[in-house]
Amino acid sequence: MPVRYRAIGEGEWREGHTENISRTGVLFWVDSLLEPDTPVEMNFTLPVKVGGQPPANVICKGRVVRTVPAGLQNSRPAVAATIHRFQFHRGNRATGPIH
Repeated sequence: MPVRYRAIGEGEWREGHTENISRTGVLFWVDSLLEPDTPVEMNFTLPVKVGGQPPANVICKGRVVRTVPAGLQNSRPAVAATIHRFQFHRGNRATGPIH
């Protein structure tokens, strides 16, 4: 699924595409890498209902833990980032504080 990301403090969002995601981290393909240990903000929409709830926009903060260079099997580089805090937004309201 598409993901928007940026280093905390940057004004411009960058575009990427998730490879896999869990409650504690995400791996996503990018056009431009961020350095390991960079604090990062990420924003994506869960496309399916979770727990009977409608799709949600997820806003989260974390830290880049590693990068994967582009190679023969991957045409784009990737970033692996932890998720430290997150918040779900459904419709016009947030569902709970950022954790």
